[in-house]
Amino acid sequence: MPHEVDEGMLLVVDTEFDWILKNREAELERKKKINSGMIRELVWKLGYLDYRDALALNKYILEARRSEDTN
Repeated sequence: MPHEVDEGMLLVVDTEFDWILKNREAELERKKKINSGMIRELVWKLGYLDYRDALALNKYILEARRSEDTN
């Protein structure tokens, strides 16, 4: 019977390496909260956003993530 493997880290779950998975998951959650707060702050500073502004902001965020992933 094959073991369950974490897709992100490619480590087998329920081993002595679970602390690595938990730390990675906690780090991702922390980054999500920071990013969410930054976007919320940006929206508050900009004021009202219509759908074109929101789409442009979303495109900018996606491009920034892609460039981060390739570095």
